[in-house]
This record gives sequence, C-alpha cells and structure tokens, in this order.
Amino acid sequence: MNTVLILALIHLVSVASPGPDFAMVTKNSLTASRRAGFLTATGITLGIAVHLTYSFLGIGVLVANSVVAFNIIKYLGAAYLIYIGLKSIFSKNKETDTNLSQKVDKTQVKNDAYYFRLGLITNLLNPKAAVYFVSLFSQFIKPDSSFIMNSVMAIMILTITFSWFTFVAYVLSNEIIKAKFTEFKSYIAKAFGILLVGLGLKIALEHK
Repeated sequence: MNTVLILALIHLVSVASPGPDFAMVTKNSLTASRRAGFLTATGITLGIAVHLTYSFLGIGVLVANSVVAFNIIKYLGAAYLIYIGLKSIFSKNKETDTNLSQKVDKTQVKNDAYYFRLGLITNLLNPKAAVYFVSLFSQFIKPDSSFIMNSVMAIMILTITFSWFTFVAYVLSNEIIKAKFTEFKSYIAKAFGILLVGLGLKIALEHK
C-alpha cells in the first residue's frame, strides 16, 4: 500500500507539471470547448496506457536505451508539436460559437476524433514518456511483482491521468472563465501556438 501511495504521488506531480499534454488540454479547453478538453484528456490517457503496456513488456527499456529509437520519437514528437503550434498561430477564426453549435452531427464526430487524436499523438510522441515509465517502474516493479499488483498500479496511473486532465478541462471551460477570454480567443490560440512551437523546439534540441 505504501508503494502504491508513493507511486501515486510521484505520478500526480508529474502529470500536473507543465508540458505538451498540459498545454494541449489547456489550449483546447479554452479555445474550443469542455468536450474538446475531455476528449483530449481521453486521448492522453490512452497514450499513457500504451506506454504502460510496452513498459510492462520490457520494450520500454529498449526504447529508453536506444539512441536511434529515442531520436526518432523525439523528432516526430517535436515536428508534431511545431505543426499544431503553427496551425494555431496562423489559423483564422472565421466561425462564431453560434455557427459551431449549428454544425451537423457528422462534423461533430469529425471534431471529436480530431481532439481525441491530438491528445493521443501528443502523448505517444513525447520522447520522455518511455524514459519516465522505465525509470519509474524500475523503482517500484520487481521481478516477483504479481500481475494483480502491476494491474493496480497501472489502473491507478490511468485514473490519476484522466482525473487530473478532465479536472483541468472542466475548470478552464467554465463559462465564467471562458467569458473573460472570449474576446481574446484568437490571441490565446496564437499564444498557445507559440508555446507548442517552443516546446517542440525544446524537445528537438535536447540531447539524450
């Protein structure tokens, strides 16, 4: 139980720290909608599930210790963040909230998939994720750890991830908060675009 609680605290601090995932949820919650924030959080959580799976299987060790694999993920992740950032910087806000609310269901489904995909890809292409989970589990998972214990830790990590990011999305998409930012919506999108480009460049220039 002590091990689980310590792991929970470490992971909570990790997901609450500013980074690509946090920036993406914040951007989508403020400039789009609560639904967009929740879907982004869901995509991030699924990405974490993928990292957990390959870490448990031992593949994460290979990725974390392979310079080539690490750099491939690093540059793909950096390019993706820069791409999304540039789209936000140069986007033109041609549609009003009223127009958005009148879109047909088919378009809504397309938007849902878009925000879910943003969260998933942003998390999967974070090169530090493999290193993070390998180093984390090396401290808490032993050769004789039971399947039940491993499952409890995995579920706990996924629950913390989803709970934190949906909380962030819920708070930032509050009508009162969004009302204060409405007239600056395009500026906020561009500001987060610059932030994402900066994060992408930071990741690309970091050495393993």
